[in-house]
Amino acid sequence: MSEATAIIGKAIGKADLTYIHLLDEQVRTALTQIGMSPNVADFILEMSAPLNSGHMRALE
Repeated sequence: MSEATAIIGKAIGKADLTYIHLLDEQVRTALTQIGMSPNVADFILEMSAPLNSGHMRALE
């Protein structure tokens, strides 16, 4: 992810853009603090887990 972040940062003119990995609980807290229901926050985490673990990858 750091490499992808560096490429994106360069493309958008923010060469110092950095990737920060957040723990699931941090993401859940942030999502619920902005008004998302805990169920939807958990669903998003469930869907992103295979991407984060490398068991699934984006096609593009």
